[in-house]
Amino acid sequence: MEYLNKYTAVVRGYDDDKLLVQLNEKLDINRLSKIYEGFDEYPREVIIKFQDPRKVSERQRKFFFALLNDISMATDHTKSSLQEYFYSMYEDVTGDAMSLSASNTSVSDVTFLINLVLDFIFENDIPFKEGYEILPENQDHYFYKCIMSRTCCICGKHAEIDHFDHAVGRRNRNKIDNTQFTFAALCSIHHQEKHIIGVTEFKNKYHMWGVKLDADDIKKMKIGGYAEEDIDES
Repeated sequence: MEYLNKYTAVVRGYDDDKLLVQLNEKLDINRLSKIYEGFDEYPREVIIKFQDPRKVSERQRKFFFALLNDISMATDHTKSSLQEYFYSMYEDVTGDAMSLSASNTSVSDVTFLINLVLDFIFENDIPFKEGYEILPENQDHYFYKCIMSRTCCICGKHAEIDHFDHAVGRRNRNKIDNTQFTFAALCSIHHQEKHIIGVTEFKNKYHMWGVKLDADDIKKMKIGGYAEEDIDES
């Protein structure tokens, strides 16, 4: 689908809040005026999106279809129908068409697409097999979703929420700024293993790390005070 109000351009210069761009095609003001009533009467605002120069990789394609296969096995939907569904969802959210075979599809485009698939997996309780080997571009989002759903990011079992990089101990949590800590969702077995081998070796073994949460997420997950029973105290 071609969007009549969409243009691509190359940045030729910039200075603080000023940006000089060269359009890849001639600007058609008459066309825009017909699309938007009052286009000539109001400030003409645009949205700037910087395009990732890296193109979609084969590993991203394989990972996307592997996730679709897992969803298909857990539901009555075919992989082709799921592909069409997530392409449509991507277009609804971004306003851009999606195709893994298109030459202009970038790494960041597919990263966002895969995050939509991961959201679906968590929101619909699609079962984990032995967890996923998440691509680096999607790991922060994946670790975050694991925390919010209490899913172990390593094995997919029910998880405890762990102050990952720094233990809180027995300090008064009402006086702790939890936005300064990193967190991870770990089942009791992997949680215990982290304390046995140490956080550095644990990170290297599982290629994972903790992520920070904002104040709203911390409140939602009842982290702080003594309402959070699962929070790590060691």
